[in-house]
Amino acid sequence: MTETAPAWANPLLRPDPHTSGLTSRLILCYVEREAGRPGVEAVLGRCGLTAQEDRLRDPTFWFDFATKIALFEAAGEVLGQTDPAWRIGQAAIELQDLTGVKIALRAFGTPKLAYGSLPGVNGRFTRAHRLELLDLGDDSARFRYSDVAGVGYHPVDCQYTAGMLSCIPTMFGGLPAQIRHPTCALRGASECVYEVIWERRASARSRAALGLGAAAVAVGGASSR
Repeated sequence: MTETAPAWANPLLRPDPHTSGLTSRLILCYVEREAGRPGVEAVLGRCGLTAQEDRLRDPTFWFDFATKIALFEAAGEVLGQTDPAWRIGQAAIELQDLTGVKIALRAFGTPKLAYGSLPGVNGRFTRAHRLELLDLGDDSARFRYSDVAGVGYHPVDCQYTAGMLSCIPTMFGGLPAQIRHPTCALRGASECVYEVIWERRASARSRAALGLGAAAVAVGGASSR
């Protein structure tokens, strides 16, 4: 009798508890939005994971760090994007595959409180790297991202982390946060540090009101000619 090879017979899908299926599901969801079903099939095909789609869409499935990177790189190749991980991270709130996470974060009521909770939420996406809150203000935060599994660091993962950090304010009607990455393990540091700055809600409302006021003046001026 012929035995079916386990999923991890493919070296790009080992049963290491590094990456949650939440991330692979998000990648496939984004690719499907941008390129349809053919795009998803192309990404999976490039990684040799065509038969593993159900696993990769299962948020309870955990797999290795190398597969995470391979999926992001394949997405970039298929979509013709040089920064797919950033785009996917930033689009996380727009996509419908992280509903539970979004509800939990939105319940905090403000970007500040949501950012304060991220170190705990991070464990739902990765066990290979730890996210620690270093500083939290009314409109800024600093995070440390460190390897705890010996898998190292990768530019794609830096982009994904930055994109995810940027999207938090959009859950509360704000603009994406500005992200700085002044310290990076890929540049010789022992860890990565991300600095996050977002627009406080009052400022966003004031800016919107000014914009509406300017538009009204412009319309009024045009109609009086």
